[in-house]
Amino acid sequence: MVKKLFFVINSLEGGGAERTLSVVANSLSQKQNIDVSIICLNKASPAYEINPKIKIISLINGRNGENILNRIKYV
Repeated sequence: MVKKLFFVINSLEGGGAERTLSVVANSLSQKQNIDVSIICLNKASPAYEINPKIKIISLINGRNGENILNRIKYV
């Protein structure tokens, strides 16, 4: 049975939390039976390498781009 694991973060721009998330997500994505996804509250290009097996979901296209209600549809 495949387990799904979701991480939620503001964006994937450079920073300590973003780096830690990328390391942990990449490590877990290599394990069998774990499907890893990252949910970003804002769209940004990842500053660190992310395994192509990891699905990245951006809730809005930019900090000022769309209405905050678009984020709620994933809750």
